[in-house]
Amino acid sequence: MIADDGAPLTTDRDHRVRIRFPWLRAPALNAFAEPAGSDRSQVTAWVRVATASAGPNWGAHHLPRAGTQVLLTFVDGDIDRPLVTMQLHNEQDALPWPAADAPLGQALSGWHSPGLGGDGYNQWVVDDHPAQLRMRLASSTAGSQLNLGYVVSHGPTGGERGDWRGTGAELRTDAWAVVRAGSGLLLSTTVRAQAGGTLLDMHEARGQLTAAQRTAQRLSDAAASQQALPLSANAAFDPLTQALDPAQDGHYPSSVNGQDAVQPNRAPVDKFAQPLLVTESPASIALASQATTTVYAGRHLHGTAQGDWHLAAGNVVAAAAARGVSLFAQRNGLRAIAEGGPVSIQAHTDALAVLADQAVTVTSSTESIEILAQRNIVLRGGDSVIRMEGNAITFETIKLSVKGAGHPLIGPGGQAAELPGLPSSANQPNWIAMSLLGYEGQPMRNIQYELAFADGTKRTGRLNGSAEQREEAVPWGEATLTYKNNPAAKDVARPTLDDLLAATEPLIREEEAKPSSDKTNITTV
Repeated sequence: MIADDGAPLTTDRDHRVRIRFPWLRAPALNAFAEPAGSDRSQVTAWVRVATASAGPNWGAHHLPRAGTQVLLTFVDGDIDRPLVTMQLHNEQDALPWPAADAPLGQALSGWHSPGLGGDGYNQWVVDDHPAQLRMRLASSTAGSQLNLGYVVSHGPTGGERGDWRGTGAELRTDAWAVVRAGSGLLLSTTVRAQAGGTLLDMHEARGQLTAAQRTAQRLSDAAASQQALPLSANAAFDPLTQALDPAQDGHYPSSVNGQDAVQPNRAPVDKFAQPLLVTESPASIALASQATTTVYAGRHLHGTAQGDWHLAAGNVVAAAAARGVSLFAQRNGLRAIAEGGPVSIQAHTDALAVLADQAVTVTSSTESIEILAQRNIVLRGGDSVIRMEGNAITFETIKLSVKGAGHPLIGPGGQAAELPGLPSSANQPNWIAMSLLGYEGQPMRNIQYELAFADGTKRTGRLNGSAEQREEAVPWGEATLTYKNNPAAKDVARPTLDDLLAATEPLIREEEAKPSSDKTNITTV
């Protein structure tokens, strides 16, 4: 097989190649340069290459490279109709995976294709070594490989087997990797012996989700009974389990492409009713990152642990909620401890209550205790009351005892309590900006709109003269914007055919008034 100077191969539209028979002597350099001849055309012919399969726009082909020795056959024994049927290895063209150890070398088969530029390769390696079966589909670009079976270290060429690297499947690359499934994706470490069961059989994951739902609901009911906020996001479990459960929506129809979609026990074949991503393991799942890890949910984020749930941070733990925070412990109590720095509990716009079924103890080990109020302080114990209001102190009791070595009474005095100011949350940082353009990008002014928020509230208004508007201090969560057309509004009138004819009539008359030699040919269709 020969090719143009420096080219790895030369072929035409039909993938024919040029060959030189062994008995033909190569011509001298530039022997047939004039007038437009080619040295190769004088001693070679275009020859078709046979393939394992061929048809209209389908089939396979493997073109021989320059210097490759090929085996020819002649159609009907006609020497003028050669056909390339095979390619041969020889002393110059060695096997891609030669091995000095014959049993080792004979275990390797496959396909290896060097890059046409002289660097890189694509390959498929099949290793039939006893008890160590494996396959590798590889490209030298970014070291991309798919390894299956008994994975060992093995160079791109050569038959030497390196160290064992593991057993199973490995998909690796030094560049990007993407796994994309438009109908759903299941990641599971639960074994299916001999690839049994349906593809999306995930009854273990459904069982774990059901157990999580029951645990969360039990704790939610307990919290609600003690006047804590319930876990209202539990309701999101129902559509999720419904989409995964083959007894509900998570199954194929009874027939798919003419074949019954049922299992041997006549149960339906599992599928996702929605494009879900499910990750499941009978053991543990670990997520780790040297930098930042981000988790986002457009609606609810639900976490349930049958055992303990621990949260630790090397610096700061900060939690923020737009519509309430509730901490509930069914047993063993609740503790808030600061080893260093103060503890602050504030209610900026409402009351603060501390309730206990038994004793309440307030202790300052090294300093003082101050109780401050703008209007009054009332201390109640049994049937007695001490009331501090304004510039007076009132004792209300049946019996009053004052014990001390002395009872000095001095003149009146007082000092107003110095109360710290609380920040105001009247203006929330959320806002929505609106802009509406219509035909040909023209602003649609004074259009009425309605904003519906996730908390059930609504706002209405009109766009300004620039077809824009901005709503400040809007609630958190999703919002739906609806524009309402003005019933009196009409689209800009479009030119009609009569308008077009009326506009061209003066031009036609002007043209008719010209001398014949100056007229422009006008054809009316």
